[in-house]
Amino acid sequence: WVQAADVFALATWREGCGNAVLEAVASGRPVVTTPAGDNAHFVRDGVNGCIVPIDDAEATAAALERVLARTDWDAEAISTGLEVGGWDDVAGDVLGFFRERVGA
Repeated sequence: WVQAADVFALATWREGCGNAVLEAVASGRPVVTTPAGDNAHFVRDGVNGCIVPIDDAEATAAALERVLARTDWDAEAISTGLEVGGWDDVAGDVLGFFRERVGA
């Protein structure tokens, strides 16, 4: 269903690592979402979507209009631009995060 869409929107205020956002980007769809959780790490304004402030309906609507009006989104570039690495990279990032938190 994501690949059938023109844009993926997730107006969330609380998120961890948003799998839905990762799936949308991996499917080559531009994403409109908030900076909650890791969303701002994976969605880059103008490259593969837009980041909008949490609880800002006007900014969300404006971003959706901008994304839908743009006709040059490159699905392949969006999906191949997703840089999460392999399982070893992800596991290393998770361990590093927990070591940092425990150390603090």
